[in-house]
Amino acid sequence: MEKKYNLNAERIKLRNICSNGEALIKETKRLKNIIDKENVNSAEYKRAKKRLVTLTVRKDKILKQFKAQEAVIANIVAQQDAIRKHESKSKSKSK
Repeated sequence: MEKKYNLNAERIKLRNICSNGEALIKETKRLKNIIDKENVNSAEYKRAKKRLVTLTVRKDKILKQFKAQEAVIANIVAQQDAIRKHESKSKSKSK
């Protein structure tokens, strides 16, 4: 049995993934700003470098989720279009 998806719920999931990505971008910019500063102490620099590496891994995960969610939404839209075409053909045949 195939799992049923709700298009609106899936779009909300995609928006949540996008907002996570936006937060990740802001955090990355902040860390890069810390790294680029000249008067930053070594502990803060090392912490920022280490956190930047973990954010890179998280970025890859978010991109993977984003692409998968886009595929799910495209699949739902294609299924709904196919159902509409089938219904319109059956209505025109019955007339």
